[in-house]
Amino acid sequence: MRPVLMDVNLTEDFAAGFLLAARAPELDILGVTITFGETDLATAAKNTAEVLDLCGLSCPVALGADRPWRRSWVLPPRPMPLGGDINGMQLDPEAQADISPLPAAEFLYEVLRTASQPVTLLCAGPLTNIAVLLERHPDAKGRIRQLIWRGGTQRHAVNGVVRDLQTLLDPEAAAFVLEAGLPFVMCPVDMGHALQASQEEVDAGIGLTDPVLHQLNRLLKKRWCQVNENQPIGQRRLGLPLQDAAAAVYLLDPEAFTAEAFHCEVDLKGRYTFGMCVVDICRRMGKADNILLLRDADHTRVISRLYQ
Repeated sequence: MRPVLMDVNLTEDFAAGFLLAARAPELDILGVTITFGETDLATAAKNTAEVLDLCGLSCPVALGADRPWRRSWVLPPRPMPLGGDINGMQLDPEAQADISPLPAAEFLYEVLRTASQPVTLLCAGPLTNIAVLLERHPDAKGRIRQLIWRGGTQRHAVNGVVRDLQTLLDPEAAAFVLEAGLPFVMCPVDMGHALQASQEEVDAGIGLTDPVLHQLNRLLKKRWCQVNENQPIGQRRLGLPLQDAAAAVYLLDPEAFTAEAFHCEVDLKGRYTFGMCVVDICRRMGKADNILLLRDADHTRVISRLYQ
């Protein structure tokens, strides 16, 4: 089994990817660390406890950063519970996680230090916990087999500028981790445009009796409806972006993806582009490649993984 640590700010945006990784028999989930992000730390931790309970997965959870690594400002988090809605996932609100007494960075280091082989990190959220880990324990780098990040962008626009939220939430942390020399796989926002599920592909899970797959179908159906809510009745045919699922499926089946190595860094000085993830697609910087960028995927192969 391949040992994996997940570092997440768990909301509906990554719940499908989390479920796919958590139920994969070929993965050994050694633990989950929680970071701030689109939702607050407490909500993300509660969401994580509920999903682990759904999957019947018992692993330690460690709380991490509740704000950016180097800055005092925080983009206001939104309340984003996974359960409690008539639509979407139905989870046990009383579920409790096995909370580690160690903060996230120290928990990560202890697991990496004692693991019998290098560990893969699956990250979905700002990279604050990973930056703290590498700053305090530079030797941890040698224990990390690969970091797969659901974040970054090649050209996806947020707020009228080409940047993504996961980088913008903590630009300094993202820049530090990118410069650390880790085997770094970026599953960018753009992958959500390259890989989308149709209504028919989402509805393929209707009627499944497996409790995890049933809840996954409810989640995907809710998100598909949100994507199409402004479309006229009879014309609701927009696909559901699958960036979150793609990050998890890459962990399970990397051959299903087209990937290319590039140099990437984060703009920390620009007046209008601060927090922008800059991927040197045209190779004009003259700097060494430091990421493997996912650019396309075998649609049928990835979709087939959703309800396995």
